[in-house]
Amino acid sequence: MRSKRLIARSILAIVVSLSLNSRPAFTQDQHIYRVRVVEAPLFERNAIALPGRGEAQIPEQWLEISADNDPSGMSGPYIVRNVSQAMLLPFLPDPKKATGAAMIIAPGGGTLQLSMDWEGYQIARWLNEHGVAAFVLKYRTVPTPGDVEVYRKIIETMAGGNPPPPEAIPSEIAAREELATTEDGMNAVKLIRSNAARWGIDPMRVGMMGFSGGAYTSLRGALNAPLESRPNLVAAIYGALPGGATVTAATPPVFIAAASDDRQVPSIQATGIYDAWRRANASAELHIFQNGGHGFDTRSQGKGTDQWLAIYANWLARNGFIRETSTKR
Repeated sequence: MRSKRLIARSILAIVVSLSLNSRPAFTQDQHIYRVRVVEAPLFERNAIALPGRGEAQIPEQWLEISADNDPSGMSGPYIVRNVSQAMLLPFLPDPKKATGAAMIIAPGGGTLQLSMDWEGYQIARWLNEHGVAAFVLKYRTVPTPGDVEVYRKIIETMAGGNPPPPEAIPSEIAAREELATTEDGMNAVKLIRSNAARWGIDPMRVGMMGFSGGAYTSLRGALNAPLESRPNLVAAIYGALPGGATVTAATPPVFIAAASDDRQVPSIQATGIYDAWRRANASAELHIFQNGGHGFDTRSQGKGTDQWLAIYANWLARNGFIRETSTKR
């Protein structure tokens, strides 16, 4: 049972979404992905190594993935896979704007890859505009086949509403990955707090936010980490509640955002997070938008999810992380 749960988590609850969605699954020929190998951005050289390191059986690889129709949110620039060394990349605000708060950002990608630009760098720059020091977490991922064409077929299979081949994510690898990503998140919090004076950060205002698989990692940190490595608040953007989670009144506040038409992680997962927090009398705020799909990140689409950053800014202000509640994107 545990192995099945771990595998399901690694593919972002795709099987669950199919069971809840009465519409037929897309066919693979409707989701043609184009994959190109690229170099990591130069500023990644400023990233700081965290203690977490896995077995580097396959070299880390940076990709640009595009698709005409991408319901899985697996496309984008600066996608990284086969991460075996956890890293933390600081984005510090203008000192004149700095509020003293910090936010760790965990990008999504089904634990197979990380969307470093759209769910990392872009949100980091937005936080900097609001005076928050941002830290993009490149956490460890499940090893995937080195051949780019083989990997392209895996993500096309997932976009079609199907799990990847069993050999792509063996249960024992999924189990190690879940523990590793949680460890990476906790180590990130500890590193920031230990360097709080250096970066001008209040150690009691360190938050963590995640997208999709990164939301799962962020929630596990809020729920399971000891006090010294637990964030002071957490945000879950189109994420799911970790299995066996225990929420108490002392659990950090949570902000939750999702879209009603998300086929990969249905919005019922978002309500599950909210219900767990409220049953424990812990602080929670939930927003489910009419449309926006999965992977809406920071881009404007002319859909309901375009509002989420302005709403999130208001929540951060009410929790003492930013000074103003501008709707500037």
